[in-house]
Amino acid sequence: MQVKNDGNGWACEKREPKTYDLDFDLRKKINGWDRFEITNHENQEENIVYVVGAGESDYLKLYYNDKNLIVKLEYRSEDPG
Repeated sequence: MQVKNDGNGWACEKREPKTYDLDFDLRKKINGWDRFEITNHENQEENIVYVVGAGESDYLKLYYNDKNLIVKLEYRSEDPG
């Protein structure tokens, strides 16, 4: 998939925006997850479900419509440090 880095990194020097191709396979990303958990956040967003696995830093964010069909999926991996 084609992705874009806007050049505004956290704690890094600003760089020129850059677009590049990223090899992404969701099956490989979630293959090692040892648990699946639908999180219940206090400020729950409407029509969004979070699925957490293999640690709090990796999760899926699922957006669904009024027919309960997923319309958008985000894979997120955030450095907790």
